[in-house]
Amino acid sequence: MIYLSCDWTKISKSERRLIAEVAVELAERLCWYAEEVQISIPKGHFHNEGHGPLENSESLLYDLDVCFPGEEGMPKPLPAEEIRKVIMEKVTPGPSVKQVLASYIGFRADYLGECLPTCKEPFVPPEIYSKVMKELHAEGYVSKRNAYGDAENGYQWTNKIAPVMVAIAMWGDLPTREENFAKLTHKESKEYFENDWGYYNVFSNNPYAQAKLATYEECITSLKGSLKQWLSKYPQDEQELILKEFYEYYRETKPLGL
Repeated sequence: MIYLSCDWTKISKSERRLIAEVAVELAERLCWYAEEVQISIPKGHFHNEGHGPLENSESLLYDLDVCFPGEEGMPKPLPAEEIRKVIMEKVTPGPSVKQVLASYIGFRADYLGECLPTCKEPFVPPEIYSKVMKELHAEGYVSKRNAYGDAENGYQWTNKIAPVMVAIAMWGDLPTREENFAKLTHKESKEYFENDWGYYNVFSNNPYAQAKLATYEECITSLKGSLKQWLSKYPQDEQELILKEFYEYYRETKPLGL
């Protein structure tokens, strides 16, 4: 799969430092959320609740080799310093830098409070992002700016982050889902998108899953698995037509691959 195809022997030390701080912040925030909001979660663990964005973050940490099953099978991230050590020494294939950023920014822009700003204008990020912002700045994804009179802590995203922001639908002039919906011709495709947003939540609203799927075949295979029960009531030729329209809807709503 594409999300494990990146050759990590070619990832620089500075890129590794960025990925490490992203992983640390994400792991610590997920465990904070489990302790403060979820109920009866063992300390140092978190629970995805079957919730897509939380499952994305769990997948990312597992794919970075910094999270493992803990008590009752719940995800348990490594301690911060161990996460940094693993990332700096990792040689097995894993997510690319842009895939990591797509998953992280797409998640932290909307979830777990103290969200990460994704605006094109200068901004002052919450203090919890200070280490991540330092590494983003070192890699050229943000520049220092005076934001709201704060020149010391203000930043602005640079054009280097644009492919990531476009891929997670934070930036760009991509067609809206309403515009793409209008292009659908098959009655059942329209019915599904109109009445059931499960597909949209699993794919189009899921930065990490989006980053994984690069080819038509991979996307169709995933769609077949996700929609198997719903599709089974239609003849085979209709199933193929519906899948094709779903793919076109997804592909045009968000560009595939990073």
